[in-house]
Amino acid sequence: IALALVCVFTLSACDGCTNLQPINFTNAFNGGSGLKEENPVSGYQETLTYDVSYDKSHEGYAINNGLSSNEDVKFKFENGKYVSTLTVLSSFSEAPIPLESDIISNLQDNQKQAYHLHTEFSIDVTYEITGRELYSNTDTIVSDVYFCDSTLSYAPVYSLTNANYTNLYYSTNSEAVKEKTISEVKYNTNNYTVSFTSDENKPKITTKEYNFKSIIDNAQLLFALRNFPLALEGSQALPVVASNYGEAVPLAVRNTQKNTIKYEQDKPLSYNYENFEGDVEISHLLFYRNEANETGAMQHVYIQNKVDNSRLAYKSLLVRYVEPLTSIYGTIVPMGVLVYNLSSVVVG
Repeated sequence: IALALVCVFTLSACDGCTNLQPINFTNAFNGGSGLKEENPVSGYQETLTYDVSYDKSHEGYAINNGLSSNEDVKFKFENGKYVSTLTVLSSFSEAPIPLESDIISNLQDNQKQAYHLHTEFSIDVTYEITGRELYSNTDTIVSDVYFCDSTLSYAPVYSLTNANYTNLYYSTNSEAVKEKTISEVKYNTNNYTVSFTSDENKPKITTKEYNFKSIIDNAQLLFALRNFPLALEGSQALPVVASNYGEAVPLAVRNTQKNTIKYEQDKPLSYNYENFEGDVEISHLLFYRNEANETGAMQHVYIQNKVDNSRLAYKSLLVRYVEPLTSIYGTIVPMGVLVYNLSSVVVG
């Protein structure tokens, strides 16, 4: 199963991306509404840790009956973990790697602050194919993305994603195949260049034109959704570049409802090393491919609402993320979901 965080939604080409308008983002992750004075100070760092578990019977995404009753192939996902670390730099020159882009050289003095988002995903995957052999692997996805602040629509400058994962192919001779991809995107003001390498093949390189501030990178999507202002029942398109496909694609984001998620005594949320128990008010957002003919599987994000709760600071936290899994079993069929539950927050 190709892990969807390599590309968190099903993609197709985006026509007319040079006509897109700048995206409006806020500074909700810092407790603000997007005003300049609400930008975090340089040196600010935020680390969010998620426990990731497999749910084969999640409503709307329950595993296909034929797949679940197939005795020839069994699988399990265990020990899932996702860690996201955001660091605010005073300038792009502070980045641990050299970054070259005319976006950087054209920045105004009051817009030089740089954001670095580093994410690591891992999960133990086991496939047992009856009468043949046991496949086991720790699937991993590691991403780094550098981007501007909210006054420049979190415009991406550079991203790099390394993925090692297992794909299960159903057929007469089913097999699990370990695969490796390297995805790199370099952004300039008017174009971006995508380099995508699969296994030992030569990189596939493409260059596309776009309007500055009108797209985000796939590696920063979950962070961006925390800062995407949507009224209840509101919806909006969000163009996202995923290097697997070399195109920006329109993603529809919809705010469906408000609700609560409860942290119990036996499994509290750790916030700056202190346990939080109780309700967290959330907005339930859906995102999916925004096309008339095919929308793809809806993915769910649950984001903390701004509430007066001194015990849990407002950071527009992504409290839960539900990622549908699919497999090819004659056709594309559901095989449950991965559920990311926020377990720890460290900010400062």
